[in-house]
Amino acid sequence: MISARMLLLISRGVDHYERREYGRLFQMTRTFAYHKSNLTGQSKQDILRDTI
Repeated sequence: MISARMLLLISRGVDHYERREYGRLFQMTRTFAYHKSNLTGQSKQDILRDTI
């Protein structure tokens, strides 16, 4: 039998892991937009809007 406390810990762990992955993805997208705007002279907001 899985206790409520263990269930909470498991769900929190998954949530934390997903949040970290999304954070990394978001960071990569921002970095990509930054470099591309330096190359093309397009604004970062436009690139992010086109990418996502």
